[in-house]
Amino acid sequence: MTVPTPRPSPWLLAALGLSAALLGLTAWLALRGSSQDQPPLSGEAGHGAAEPAGATTGPEAELAGPPESREKPRKSCLGAKVFQPDRARVIGPDRSQGASWRTRLVSCADIVDTEQHGRIMWFKYADLDGGSGIGRARWDEGWRVDPEPVITADELADMGISHVGCSTSLVSDGQLRIWFRANLDKGRRAIFAARSDGQSWQVDRSGPVLQAPGSWMGNSLWTPSVLRDGDTWRMYLRCGDRVQSTLCMATSSDGERWSMHPERIIKHRHRFEAEVYGGPQVTKHGNTYHLWYSHEWYPDYQEGLGADQDLQMFAEIGHASSEDPTWFRLHKRDPVLQHGQAGWMSHVVDSPMVVKEDGATVLYFRGAQRAGGLDGSIGRAVAHCAALKSPHTKAVPQGEHRKRDGDTGAR
Repeated sequence: MTVPTPRPSPWLLAALGLSAALLGLTAWLALRGSSQDQPPLSGEAGHGAAEPAGATTGPEAELAGPPESREKPRKSCLGAKVFQPDRARVIGPDRSQGASWRTRLVSCADIVDTEQHGRIMWFKYADLDGGSGIGRARWDEGWRVDPEPVITADELADMGISHVGCSTSLVSDGQLRIWFRANLDKGRRAIFAARSDGQSWQVDRSGPVLQAPGSWMGNSLWTPSVLRDGDTWRMYLRCGDRVQSTLCMATSSDGERWSMHPERIIKHRHRFEAEVYGGPQVTKHGNTYHLWYSHEWYPDYQEGLGADQDLQMFAEIGHASSEDPTWFRLHKRDPVLQHGQAGWMSHVVDSPMVVKEDGATVLYFRGAQRAGGLDGSIGRAVAHCAALKSPHTKAVPQGEHRKRDGDTGAR
């Protein structure tokens, strides 16, 4: 007797066919992903690789887009993986025996190309004995720090200045112009101006060129960054107090007389009672303005405690863009550089400075291990993807933010 061969159920055949199709699709996607590795950036040589002739750096520099031949970046390029920091510091404090300055911290790299001295970096420093000022390093197959500071707070004491902070500079009409933050009495911080030959500073001793007007801006201005945008000069700043501040802007027609913009320039949600947005740098590419900023917070803050020494502090660096230079929307927490990637930057990365080095987008920053600016070194990170485009950096057309938010800038 012949036993008939059982016929498979149509439902079973359909299920087997679907499984085979899914396996094939998975294999195809894996093969496609492996063949589309992100392209290397040119200029992955050492720190501060030489710029091609005619290149521009500093706050005026445009953030160049990727060559047309490159693929669009994959999601692996986005968020905190945009910049890969070097493990070693570029410039750190001098803790050697007999050191006379920058014994506590260095911060706020301000890089500019000069005709006479080539690429130079101004940086803020502070000493263990309370001294402060501005130092200079020059690029010569590596950053070489000058043996003495450019200017100290003691030299400006007759102007009522007790501390010198971050600076910003640019070359305009053949002149190197500088703006820097300095501390005055009663906790006030204001912006002063100087000019330079690329080596020494000549400070304008007539007084500050910009002071905080109070109200939601508080009584202090910090971390200036100047962008010359056609006939308009824009100075982007942190404004507010030590543990609660936001980003604001001033404008000028000549770089000398400044007027504060009446509204803050960012839209964000506060996640902590003590939260600071600062260190702004704005670059421009085409019609799009790119904002680089630092976000710091004190998760254990309670009113009455000093933020300088008593609290744990964290900071990271973010990026936003807009077609309106007066308004940027900051999205969900998605930094382009996070703290904790090396011991010397375990708690803090802030004070961003974005430049081009041999075609690569490079971020200089401060890394620190402790709260309140009690230590700090200058680090360097390279963007490992060809373009800095992502959902959290999508430019929004001019005017659309305020129309949608109805925000006045007051907090």
